[in-house]
Order: sequence, then structure tokens, then C-alpha cells
Amino acid sequence: MSETLTGKEIMLAPLAGVTDTAFRIVCEKNGCDKTFTEMVSVNALAFDNRATADIMFISDLEKNANIQIFGSDIDKIKKVVEEKINPLTNIKEISFNMGCPAPKIFNNGEGSALLKNPHQVYKISKALRESTDKIINIKYRLGVDDDSINYIENGQAMEDGGADYLILHARTRKAMYSGHADWQAIKKLKDAVNIPVIANGDIFTPEDFIKAMEITGADGAMIARGAMGNPFIFRYIKEYLEKGSYEKVTFDENLLRKMRPEMLRPGVWTRIRMPGFLRGEWGWESCSGTPTRARFAHLSFLDPQHLKAGKHGLEERSQPIMKVGDG
Repeated sequence: MSETLTGKEIMLAPLAGVTDTAFRIVCEKNGCDKTFTEMVSVNALAFDNRATADIMFISDLEKNANIQIFGSDIDKIKKVVEEKINPLTNIKEISFNMGCPAPKIFNNGEGSALLKNPHQVYKISKALRESTDKIINIKYRLGVDDDSINYIENGQAMEDGGADYLILHARTRKAMYSGHADWQAIKKLKDAVNIPVIANGDIFTPEDFIKAMEITGADGAMIARGAMGNPFIFRYIKEYLEKGSYEKVTFDENLLRKMRPEMLRPGVWTRIRMPGFLRGEWGWESCSGTPTRARFAHLSFLDPQHLKAGKHGLEERSQPIMKVGDG
């Protein structure tokens, strides 16, 4: 494989309800270069919301974890960055979300709603730059809908404001997670700005990664749904780049026992909810397409004795589970 591809960064996207400490640790140990917390509200941080502290938690087992925040009030953004995030020495980067399509976020004028106003995009980017010496990236989408695609204008506004690099999820807000990511748009953004661009959208396999890098010329990739239930995708990509092939990990007791001691360390197990580890290939959907769930609470997924016998050690369930996507 080309050496130019082996140098590309491979990141884990922030995913609400998925990318908690335990899942980030597993991804990092399987080759992920950089991870981010679940999206954290600037408003919640400003008011010292207790639940937010759990979302922000980063274990001492994590070496490349960072934080993603969202909001729209510039004064609050500056205050939170200066007072709450700058003192955190274990965080090297701040990711700002301008891509979340969730109605609750959008209708509050946050996330992808910000894309309607490139001048506001610039002002937020500038406020972030003036508030910190940490690396700043901004994650965003093509636009609100097909009639308002303005990702190049917004990307240039972010660059002018001081962002260090951009992450483009190549869909509109209206598209949510449907259809196909427009990788050609990422290439156009890469050609239009002078800072690194990270590709996001529809990378589920090593082959997808290579194709995305070849089409976009991006400086790396951020993987979201492709890592849900499959934290080994980062390992697969790196093996494929090095050897031209990769061996898929199988769900067995030896793997669980190997992981269990680290997950049991203080400060990690108490924060495990429903990790992305058991979603997707190993629990989000079964091979037959039937949605599944793990038969466990907290750490039971790390103890083979708690897993019900069956396909991949999981029991099937007839009712669907809501999928969680990224911005």
C-alpha cells in the first residue's frame, strides 16, 4: 500500500451514547489515532451540570482522547473554554460541533443550524481561537439541505477564524444519515482551504477507507457508525495498509478476558453504560438483520459467564433499537 495512506490519521467520531470511556479505550488499543468524548453542551458546562462531568471523563488509560463541545452563545463558549477546558492538561484538542442534525439541537440554533450563517460560523471559530492554545477542529456538514449547500464558504470562514483543521461529514442536515456521503465534496473542500481536511461519512471497511482517501485526497478519516460494534476497524485498516489483507476478530471468551482487567480499573467501570462495543456487528444487528441486544448490565459484557449462549453470545430481540449517529 502507498506510504501516503499509512500516514493518514484515523479518528473515532463523537457518538452520543456510544463513545464513552470504555469504548474509546478499546478503539485506541486497536489502532485508533484519536478519540473524542460524546458531544458536550456549552450551556451544561457553564452551569456545572453533574451529568456532563461523566460525559467529559477521560481515563488515565486513554492517551489520545479529546473533547467535543457544542453551543451558539459566543460569550459562554469563550468562558467555558477558558475556565473549564483550558485547565485540563489531558486534553490536547477541542472539537466544535456544527454538524449535529438532531431536531432538539437544530431547533435550538446549535449544531448544523449554525451553517445557515457563515458570518456566525466565523465569529464562533474566532472566539474559539482567541480562547485557547489547544488545537481546534470543527466538524460540520455540507449545509442544511440541498438548496443551501455552503460547505466551502463555511469551511473558509472556519479557516479564517482560526480553526486548525476541518472534519466534513459529506451529507446535508436534511439527509441525516440516509443516502451516500458525497466524497467529491470533501475533495472540493480540500482544494479550497489551506488547512487539513478530515473525511467523514460511509467508511465501514478498510476498502472504504482507501477509496475515500483516493477520491478526497483528505488528510485522514473520522469513523462513526463504522466503528459501532466494530472497534477493530482501526486495526483492520492499518493491517490492510501494511499487509494488503486483514484478519477479522471473532467474538470469543479469550478476547473478553483479555479486556476485562483494564475495564475493571477504578474510574472506568462506573461509567460504562451500553458501550458501542456491543453494537453493530456484535449486537446492533445480527447477521440476519434482526436487531439484538446484550444480556447484561454494566460489566456483564466483559464476563463470559454472563453472556447467554447463542449467535455471538447475544440474545435476539424483536423490537428495533434506535441507531445513534454522529454530526
